[in-house]
Amino acid sequence: STTVPAAGPSATFVNGSTSDSTTAGSTIEVTSTGWQADAIVTATLYSDPVVLGTVAASASGDFRSAFTVPPTMPVGQHTLVLSGVGASGGATFVELRLEVTAAGAARPAGLSFAC
Repeated sequence: STTVPAAGPSATFVNGSTSDSTTAGSTIEVTSTGWQADAIVTATLYSDPVVLGTVAASASGDFRSAFTVPPTMPVGQHTLVLSGVGASGGATFVELRLEVTAAGAARPAGLSFAC
């Protein structure tokens, strides 16, 4: 008989997407599921690895947590890696994409026209 391994963890930013943008020094919020109960999950931002913090998964293996992007984080594309023990009991990770923009950079907004 073949045992199918449990699916690995999944994660999104609170906007429901696996990618987001923010400015250096800002806070990002992440939700994730699929971790072992009470596992300690580490959030690390790459290119140069910077640990943003750790969070304990709940008894059901999920969490919602905020992390602060260092004010010295370079502008550009980065990868947020959440790593810890997955629901299957093995070490695992999940990646999210994060674009760091310059402070004061305009974010796209909806268009509005006055007549």
